[in-house]
Amino acid sequence: MKLQPKRVKKIQKLVCMGRLKEKESFGEISVLLQVPFTCTVVTGKEVEMAIIEDKDLFELDPVTKQLMLHTAKSTFGHLTDEDIKTEYLQREQKKEWKNFKV
Repeated sequence: MKLQPKRVKKIQKLVCMGRLKEKESFGEISVLLQVPFTCTVVTGKEVEMAIIEDKDLFELDPVTKQLMLHTAKSTFGHLTDEDIKTEYLQREQKKEWKNFKV
């Protein structure tokens, strides 16, 4: 008897880990450091956005680049996979409890 290989289905869920406020930005530090952007940004309502292309950032003078890197704070880059899993599980438990109480 030949066994069928098990197929693993990977499911990816979105977990809200924070909110950007008006005039906050994201992604520019990843471009300056040339590292992948690790977050997905989803809007909850209509927003106005501008796109700054990487070539525009690279054309900045070195002092401006250093100032940007020095003054920028990581928005959500400090989060680990474990932080995200924990947040997801806590929210799911709250949902289950809410449904259980009803």
